[in-house]
Amino acid sequence: MTAREYLYQAKNLDDYINAKLKEISSLRSSVMSLSSMQYDKILVKGGAVHDFTSTIDSILKLER
Repeated sequence: MTAREYLYQAKNLDDYINAKLKEISSLRSSVMSLSSMQYDKILVKGGAVHDFTSTIDSILKLER
């Protein structure tokens, strides 16, 4: 492995870590903020439900 390849690999890892840190920050801000229900939207039964616990679980997985 040349020095250029090694430095490129280090840069890629740094970019990956920064993206994960940004994702954690975004998830934390969504957990800490209040959101109101929108009653004017059409109700659809079924589908995935994203609640507080799934967001916390995502944060913990990313931090590990």
